[in-house]
Amino acid sequence: ETVIQPLAAPPPAATPGGPPSGADQAYVPPGAAKKKVPVGILALVGLVVAALVAGLVIFLVGGDDDGGGSSGGTGDFAGSITEDEPFVVRTFDMEGGEAVRVVAQPSDDLDVAITPTVDQDLVSTLAFASMGVSELDDGELDDETSGYYSDLLSGYDSLFSDALEGQDASADLSDALSDFGDLQGVISDNFPAVAEAGVPLETDDLNGEGETEGFIFVAPLSGQYGVIVSGVDSDGDFDAVIETNPPDDSFDAFDADEPVRIREYLEAYDEQRDFLCDEDFFGDEPADVSEIAATICDDEAFADLLSTDFSDDFSSDFTSDFSDDFSSDFSSDFSSDFSDDLTLGDPQDPSDFIPDYGTDARFTGLADSCFNGNLADCDQLYSVTPIDASTNSWEGYGATCGGRLPEEHPGQCASLG
Repeated sequence: ETVIQPLAAPPPAATPGGPPSGADQAYVPPGAAKKKVPVGILALVGLVVAALVAGLVIFLVGGDDDGGGSSGGTGDFAGSITEDEPFVVRTFDMEGGEAVRVVAQPSDDLDVAITPTVDQDLVSTLAFASMGVSELDDGELDDETSGYYSDLLSGYDSLFSDALEGQDASADLSDALSDFGDLQGVISDNFPAVAEAGVPLETDDLNGEGETEGFIFVAPLSGQYGVIVSGVDSDGDFDAVIETNPPDDSFDAFDADEPVRIREYLEAYDEQRDFLCDEDFFGDEPADVSEIAATICDDEAFADLLSTDFSDDFSSDFTSDFSDDFSSDFSSDFSSDFSDDLTLGDPQDPSDFIPDYGTDARFTGLADSCFNGNLADCDQLYSVTPIDASTNSWEGYGATCGGRLPEEHPGQCASLG
């Protein structure tokens, strides 16, 4: 029997003393702060499951040597999460502009989690990368040791640290977490089904044991997507459904070699909202089972999102990076965001600033690091947390650089430091 250990993420850089974390800090790879991606792509980011063919026969393929079940097709399916079989994987082809909705109902003892995946061929396109980074150096998409691919490692850490917590160890998996290319080979050896699913994005675990989890998404590009169902430090059974809806006739496909036009992408969500936000499908308010639905399915929040002044001036010259001709964040007022007059004050204790402080290990760790003086983690906190109208929130704490600014200035903390 192959014994797998939970991944030991690379240790975070040392920071000055500050308030204690409410939970162990999840690994956040170094690199440029991400743009706020409202659809959750990495913050995505954020993202990703789908299917084009709805009439396939549904079946699960298991085996101790797979490290998880794998199958294709949409519709109803069921599975069991165990120590020997920690993952159930489903992969699909999806058309650009097509929408998908996923719901998983676990048994009482299973804290089910859903992780969207994207085929590596899609992840390595400029279109996909443009949704998750503010800068991209020339040749970075072709170099698996680059900062872009290092940032993607957080998706693997999120998936494996939750699903394999408490299991015995495999040093190969732990060591490979710092190198994207090496990690692919190790995962192929230990979890072939997971390797075939593509690159995992952030694991969605909004609720607890016995509670429904959901996911919604509109594919920006045609290609293979997938979903991994796992358990958060728990075993048990689940029933799940995956349904898709064709792209709207108005959807204009994006070019994989060009940056995604964010406004048009959000308009694709607008056309799919009736399908994505169907309470009958989720058996509850969509926002109660899917984090992204809190924005997509709320009329006022989504209207505010659509009214955002996104920059359409994406540079087509990426010889050095693609930051010269567009902003490094999605603020609605770029002119004030880049003021030279901003001065950082003293940080505010995140436990006082954020009502939800301590409820999410990763967000808590980033908030503590931001407080301690790692300003890049302030930008990262803003990037990966849910959109929130209140400044007193995870997002607001990051956008105010840990309370050092009286107003929100997203994505600028590292540069102001």
